[in-house]
Amino acid sequence: MTPRAIFLDVDGTLAQHGVVPPGNLGAVRAARAAGHRVLLATGRPRSMISDLVDLGFDGAVASAGGYVEIDGDVLEDGTLPPELTARAVRALLAHDVAFLLEGSHALAGPAHGIERLVEALTHVVPPGGLPPIAALTEEVELAAFPTSKISYFASPVTPEQLLAEIGAGIAVIPSSIPELGEGAGELYRAGLSKADGLARAAGALGVAQADVIAVGDGPNDVEMLAWAGLGVGVTGSHPAVLAVADALAGGPEVSGLAELFARLGLLD
Repeated sequence: MTPRAIFLDVDGTLAQHGVVPPGNLGAVRAARAAGHRVLLATGRPRSMISDLVDLGFDGAVASAGGYVEIDGDVLEDGTLPPELTARAVRALLAHDVAFLLEGSHALAGPAHGIERLVEALTHVVPPGGLPPIAALTEEVELAAFPTSKISYFASPVTPEQLLAEIGAGIAVIPSSIPELGEGAGELYRAGLSKADGLARAAGALGVAQADVIAVGDGPNDVEMLAWAGLGVGVTGSHPAVLAVADALAGGPEVSGLAELFARLGLLD
């Protein structure tokens, strides 16, 4: 079989509540042993996935496409323009929204909201798996933090209102993790998606687009599934994912990747 590049979303696809089931992990390792390249493709920043990468992956597309790493080499590490981060911080603070500034090497948030951040993130990060969050007290400090993406939680205002207040250059998507609630979402650079990261990574690996497999379940996976040669959704995925998926796999609760990889002949 032609070597494939396989990109896996984390939450709801590879892992459940931040924990990778043994069946999925075994399938990843077997596919790599068979000559395929397997990478993470996640909205999380690189600073939140070190433990996952170390389980045995060839690299990662992180920060929803803004960060690309292969075999330990960083090919892309984009951040929001400082003035855009400043506008987003101002709008979030005005509505007392708990938010997390996600950088490739560190995390930060407003000091008065750290406890709320930690509580929210317990739904997606296993105990002991959350890196330290810098507690910043001044708006100017928050605005200056090197930020790839912003996650927010329990917002009392709609995504549309946040967009209107922040202005041009930003995009918003509801959180792909139901446990975080309807008031959770992600702010990122307009025009960016995981598909951009996949294209950069596949090019560096020398793998044709037709030989790329992408698996995901959330709204931020739609573009990468549409771009990949084979886009695989997860049973029970967001309707937009099901609309573009070429095939379906079971979720992490049934080690769905193990069955998918066997079905596609990736383990031989």
